[in-house]
Amino acid sequence: MNKYNRRAFLGFSSAGTMMASGLLMSCSQGDAQKTQEEENKAICRRYYEESLKNLDLVDEIFSPDYVEPQNPNWSHESHKQYLARNLAAFPDIKITIVNMIAEGDRIAIAYIWTGTHLGEYRGVAPTGNKINIRGMHIFRIVDGKIVHGLYNFDSLGLLRQIGYELVPPEKQ
Repeated sequence: MNKYNRRAFLGFSSAGTMMASGLLMSCSQGDAQKTQEEENKAICRRYYEESLKNLDLVDEIFSPDYVEPQNPNWSHESHKQYLARNLAAFPDIKITIVNMIAEGDRIAIAYIWTGTHLGEYRGVAPTGNKINIRGMHIFRIVDGKIVHGLYNFDSLGLLRQIGYELVPPEKQ
């Protein structure tokens, strides 16, 4: 066996080496992306699990340039106030992540929000009613900070569960 046949036999041809190198690089890039996706999931999980106990976590997790198209006046302070209002109205609030999917820098989260209506919420006096609401977020994370978010939350369902009556306008 000459030296070229021996290299080919052992899998060390120059083409094979380049292909193997490309495969290893591809795998390591894929592994790096998976690692980043897992880190991004951990950031989101931390937000849902800890932000109601530590409102200052908002400053740590959300970028100062965070954008939420559905709420153009969003700020760290307005979000902390929103969380505090929810906590005052539903002191036993619990958010359970039902599903979390990561792809690149985007994370989609489906969750269930439960609690007991023990404080005023949007003008509705405490009822003691239990609530069970579903919602979703899609976050984009860059350099460990949430920079963009979209959400869908069953706010009408929440209001109905605490006794809010939706009255249609009278026919004219």
